[in-house]
Amino acid sequence: MNISNLFLVNIYFVFVFFISCNNINSNPIQNIEVNNTIENHPEKIIKPGSSFTDTLTIKESAVIFFNPDSLQIIEIKKQYKPAVYQSLSHEYYYQQKTAKVDLINNLPNVKLYEVVNSRYLLFVHTNKKESIIDLNEIGTFSGCFIFNGVKEPVQVDMMSFMNEAYYYFK
Repeated sequence: MNISNLFLVNIYFVFVFFISCNNINSNPIQNIEVNNTIENHPEKIIKPGSSFTDTLTIKESAVIFFNPDSLQIIEIKKQYKPAVYQSLSHEYYYQQKTAKVDLINNLPNVKLYEVVNSRYLLFVHTNKKESIIDLNEIGTFSGCFIFNGVKEPVQVDMMSFMNEAYYYFK
């Protein structure tokens, strides 16, 4: 093979290489990323309504952790791939676990409630005023409210639970 033929063969391989690299469908990693973005994170999550109509009445300083009931969990699982649902469940579980430990250690006089089978939270203030929260209207599946009997109940960001709870109760 002479040098000019070798040069043409090399140009041909370089040309084929560049064409194949520009074809997005030939890159499986890009396809996975595009598909995961669409399938793992639906644009709008629809929170299913509670299958219960019970009301939990809170008359003292309290922290109320809420989670979906068993039928809500079934509907929530339909909206996510199993790995994504497991990740979210794991995250909510450990955020609440950490908050409970912080609560017991730093605010031992505050009552702790865990709500699964109640749809409504009825807060009775020390002046007999009542505030009610419908958990179906809350945009998250799991979370936390704090209440001191005087101020309105507040939903707390679980990532900064102790900071928000400390200033709310003081």
